[in-house]
Amino acid sequence: MPPQQRISDTRLGELVLRLLPEPLYYSAAFLYPVASALAGLGAVWAPAAVQFIASLPLVKAAGPLSPLLHHLASTQPGATLLSVLVSLLTAYLAFIVMPLGDALLGRDLRNPEEEAVAGTQDALFKAVLYAYTAVHLTVLCGLCHLLSTTPIHPLAFLGTTISAGVSGGILFTTAHELLHGTHWKDKLGANLLLAAVGYMHWTQSHLDHHKKVATPEDPASARRGENLYAFVCRSVWGNLVDGYGAELRRLKRKGISLLSPQNRMVAWILCPMALMAAVFLAYGWKGLAFAVGQAAVSVVMLETVNYIEHYGLQRQKLPNGRYEKVGLQHSWNASWMATSAFSFRLQRHAHHHLHAAAPYQLLRDLPDAPQLPMSYPGAMLLAACPPLHFAIMDARLDAYQQNKLQEAETAPAGEGDCAPLVQHDRKP
Repeated sequence: MPPQQRISDTRLGELVLRLLPEPLYYSAAFLYPVASALAGLGAVWAPAAVQFIASLPLVKAAGPLSPLLHHLASTQPGATLLSVLVSLLTAYLAFIVMPLGDALLGRDLRNPEEEAVAGTQDALFKAVLYAYTAVHLTVLCGLCHLLSTTPIHPLAFLGTTISAGVSGGILFTTAHELLHGTHWKDKLGANLLLAAVGYMHWTQSHLDHHKKVATPEDPASARRGENLYAFVCRSVWGNLVDGYGAELRRLKRKGISLLSPQNRMVAWILCPMALMAAVFLAYGWKGLAFAVGQAAVSVVMLETVNYIEHYGLQRQKLPNGRYEKVGLQHSWNASWMATSAFSFRLQRHAHHHLHAAAPYQLLRDLPDAPQLPMSYPGAMLLAACPPLHFAIMDARLDAYQQNKLQEAETAPAGEGDCAPLVQHDRKP
């Protein structure tokens, strides 16, 4: 009997994968909106909760712990500190808990069989995305109401807004998965999520990204030596230009008037504006500040992920003026278990660009693609420090390209990377 194939490079990881079969494995993503909800509740009621804990008989029996907690929660500086610390709960989940989980659980070594791509029944996996959409939007509405109608320290308000925005990183991951779908429910879900962050044009500009990835024409592909902060500005503006430009060309090509209901730009502009107007009418400036703030942080999360996914990787221009086909060598890849569970295998980005029609549960780990030195959360933190990022990633980029050059020199004539054509629509 052949030995059983390993599904993780750690024993703990194997245990978790066997206890959490798919699609339950991806339920981890729901911890993001849950953490955001707890961050908002804690920002408002953390001092009262600590005072209640301090009054419990068990805590009182623990010597000086009870008076210490009571003093911390009853003084203004202490109460503010508690509220602010709890308000950032989602940031702790993203940038502390997830990297620790990746370190403990290791990599997810599972790869679906190629024949499964055509015959998979993905209703349950789609249900996870639809459920996440409903939960995330519900939590956003609840937080907006809570923060706007309850007294809260400005710093705790800011912290909760940041938490909601960090959760918006998974909002974009879910919208990304849905916008590649073909069912009307997929399109509706993607647009509802993107309306909440004022980024509905991304439904088009992201598809353009698939065509132009790893070229100078793509605003969502970071160039070597470009720091994160310059990239975010360039990518946000470039996505606007690409999205609206593509829609203008489509309308012109089909002879559709700008005033036609078929003009998607009308929805891209009016839906977020109507949403923000409704928030302002219902909750005033505090509600509007939360809605705009969480949207801004969400977009920064998206663009930071864009930055690390293609940093420094370039497609070669051919003599005919076209670029070479998209290959696995044009996306940074990773397969760390905790982050994959939280982000619907977004880290397997090389396979996604080769097979944009493949749903998240069928994305494969491609070890021959350039590999990130750490999972996405760590890579995002690394990108926030440009000198350190350049020192690590430029060296990794050079090593990968040198290795590919040596492979090309020793490969038999006619062999080389041959990537399949990129698709942009999934089969229903």
